[in-house]
Order: sequence, then structure tokens, then C-alpha cells
Amino acid sequence: MAESGIGFLLVLTLRGFLVLSEFSLVNLRYSEVNEATLADLRKHRGISRLLDNLSRAGEVIRLGRKLCSLATGIFLFMLFKNFIVSGWLALALAIALGVLAQVLISDLIPRFLAGNNPQKCLRSGSWAVFVFWVLGWPFLKIQDSLRGPLKKWTNQESGDALNPLDVEVQLRAMGEDSATIDPVVRQILSQTLQFEDLDVQDILLPRNQVVIIDTTKSLKENLEEARQAGHTRYPLCDGDLDNCDGIIHIKDIFRFRGDWDHINFDNLKRPVVSFSIEDTLAEVLPKMMRYKVHMALAKDEFGGVVGLISLEKILETMVGEIQDEFDHEEKLIRKIGRQIWRVSGLAPLHDVEEELAIPDFDDDEVSTFGGLVTTEFGRIPKQEQVIEFRNLRVRIIEADDKLVQLAEVQKLEKPADENLEQA
Repeated sequence: MAESGIGFLLVLTLRGFLVLSEFSLVNLRYSEVNEATLADLRKHRGISRLLDNLSRAGEVIRLGRKLCSLATGIFLFMLFKNFIVSGWLALALAIALGVLAQVLISDLIPRFLAGNNPQKCLRSGSWAVFVFWVLGWPFLKIQDSLRGPLKKWTNQESGDALNPLDVEVQLRAMGEDSATIDPVVRQILSQTLQFEDLDVQDILLPRNQVVIIDTTKSLKENLEEARQAGHTRYPLCDGDLDNCDGIIHIKDIFRFRGDWDHINFDNLKRPVVSFSIEDTLAEVLPKMMRYKVHMALAKDEFGGVVGLISLEKILETMVGEIQDEFDHEEKLIRKIGRQIWRVSGLAPLHDVEEELAIPDFDDDEVSTFGGLVTTEFGRIPKQEQVIEFRNLRVRIIEADDKLVQLAEVQKLEKPADENLEQA
């Protein structure tokens, strides 16, 4: 009987140290910790390993907590069975008291301690994580081997299982424990938490879709193109975007007091800034606000202009699409039959994947469906040309000399063995 009681206390304590480490890691990962503190923590080899392998640490902690919970119940059952005749009653008491002890002793207390001083608590509890890192090695290996087949079976070609240290999971849990979060607020929070993973290329308007004010054209031609586009800001260029000299706001043209035949765009232009397509939106947003600009150029690694970004598009990644009374809703993907869709060339790849329920294209070079089709053809295709790739049959409906505008997409029953191109 004494052995069972001692075993129960030891396992309960071990579980408490796991929870202590878990919430210390959460607090360190998602709070503003200065570099000196992190550097001091990394002097401890074990803690440095945890910080560099947070995903695996989360899996280890999750496994350890489950094993400790199971062991707690077993030790309590063995303890109660010594003086309770009914096995079912002993089991019920073991479960009830085990849950109560875990919640009070190995959950709440470690959480509060980790919130007050996560650095000290991580130093105190990290050893428990490595105990299960070693003991749980066979279980983790089995889990790793099963992850691939399970992803394939559930049609999830990318992404790992939820990391228990994920801030979004923690935030959702805290919100649901304390108060009801409005769905709109929840969506904005969720999208904002993913903001740091986005870069300029994710919101880029390709250069072949950019309408410019061209100094080589007449004012009448420029105003007609601006009228058809309906935008408020236009790059001022000498022929193309590579020779952009500023940004023209349409209201500055209409405010001009003088002879329009002699209008000087150089006197109306505003400064233009540029960013690399690899810059993160978290870096770009504060700079655009500091420079007080709503539009900027996006350049590749060779310095060539590949398109535009706007402040509105950056904000839309956090709050969702922003539309005014002049915006017209355009459905980029429309189902027209069984396993057949009409897809705009401007449709983002992730929307195509979601709408057609197909695996990720895993193509970092392009972001739109038209760009993907052009890549597969090796050139801009012509109307009525057909190609089969990645279990899809694509027929070009509309295309010009710059881009694919509209295509008909059919999901095939079996993956295409090779690309087929027909005139």
C-alpha cells in the first residue's frame, strides 16, 4: 500500500513539472523576452535544445502528461483496492480523486508559477521533459511513422499536427475558459497570428495587371485608362514599371489649376518606395505607415519591379477583404458541372486548392492559377489549348499575350501519367 501511495505522489509531481515546463515555454515563446535573458537560458544545454525544438518538445510534453495521468489512476486504484472490496468502487474513486489531484496540484499551481517567472520555472522543470524524451522515444517514432500515411489518408499533403505550444490554441483556450469571444474578433485574431508568416509576394499585384500613368502617352489616353481602371493611385512611369518615378493620386490631377494640355506630372508626383518580395509584411507595414504611403513597388533579387503592394492589401490579411461601394464582387472560381469548374487566371492557388479539394500545388514561384498553368505549358498558352497535370485537365477559354484569363478545370479520376498538350 505504501508503494502505491509513493508512486502516486511521484507521478503527480512529475506531471506537475511537465506542466510547469510547458507553460514556461509558452510564456517565453509568445511574450517579449529580451535577448540577454534568452542568451542566459541557452547557456543551459537542455533548455537550448528545447527552445530549438519546440514542436518536438510539445509532442513529448503531451505524451508525458498522458502517461502520467494513466499512471496516476493505476497507483490510486492499487491503493484503494487494498481496503475497498468492490473493484468498481475503487476504480471510480481512483478516477475521481486522480482527476481532482491533477487539476489542483499538477495543473493550476504549475500554471501560476510559470506565469510569474517562466525562466526560473523552465530551469526547474526541463529535466522532466527529457525524462519522457528518452522514455517516450518508441512512442514518438511510431507516431512519426504513422503521420505520413494518415496525412495521405485524410488528403492533407502539408502541415503538421497541431503543436500544443501554438499560441492560437492557447489563446482560444484562454478565451473559451474566461469569456465568449465574438466570431469576428476570433477570426481577426486568428488571421493576425498568421501575419508574421506572410511576405510581400503573398499580396503582390503582378506587373502585368498594374495600370500606370505613362509619360509617353497623352493626358487623354492616361485619363481614359485611369477611368476604366477606377483606382485612385497610379505609378508614374516612363514606358513601364521599371522606370517608375513616383506615385500620382488621381485627385491631384483634378485639383490642377491650369491648362491640362501643359500639365506637368513631375509637379504632382509623390515619392515611391520599394520593398523586396522576400520582405515580411511585419517589416513592411510599419515602414509604409512611417513613410505615409499607400502604395509601394515590389522588386525581385535582381532589382527588377515585379509588381505592386498596397496598404489596403496588407490590412486585408488581418481583417479580411475590404470593399467599398465601387468594388464589384467577382467570383474567381465557379462550379459548372460534376468535377468541372471555371477558374479565373487571377484566382490564388490556395483558393483553388480549397475549392477543388485537392492537395497543395507546392509551387513557390507563382501565386495564381494562371501563373501555374503558364509554368506547366512553359509559355503563355492560346485559347482552346488543353493540358493535363496533377490530376487536372485544364482547357484555356480566354488568354492574351500577357496572361491566362479564364480556364475550364476538370478533376480526373486517375492522375495523368504525363503532361498532354493539344492545339
